[in-house]
Amino acid sequence: MAQNLLSQQWLAERREQALVCLALDVKTLLGWFSQDVLSLAGPPLAVRQELFDFIVSELQQREDEQYPTIRKLRKALLNQRDQLLAFAGVVDQKLAEIAEDFELPLAAPRSRLSYLITLA
Repeated sequence: MAQNLLSQQWLAERREQALVCLALDVKTLLGWFSQDVLSLAGPPLAVRQELFDFIVSELQQREDEQYPTIRKLRKALLNQRDQLLAFAGVVDQKLAEIAEDFELPLAAPRSRLSYLITLA
C-alpha cells in the first residue's frame, strides 16, 4: 500500500511539473501575441502574420486530449487571423503616408509611434 501511494505521489508530481511547464509556455506565447502581434506599435503586417502563424503552430504542438481549451484557442485564433490583424494593415498604410508626406524613411514614423506609446 505504501509503495502504491509513493507511486501515485510520484506520478502526481510529474503531472504537476508537466502542467506548470505547459502553463508557462502558453503564458509566454500569449504574452508575445499581446505585445508583438496585437500591439498598435508593433512590427509591419507581414512580420505580425509570421509571428501569428508561429504562435498558432506552437499552440498546436501543445494540444492534448486532456487540454481541449488549447485546441479551442488555437482554432479560434486561426479562424480569425485576418480579422485580428486587419488593423495592422491600416497602421502600415497610415505610417507609409506619413513617411511619404514628410519625406522620411518608413521606419521613422513607426519608431516615433513606438516611442509615443511607451509614454502613454
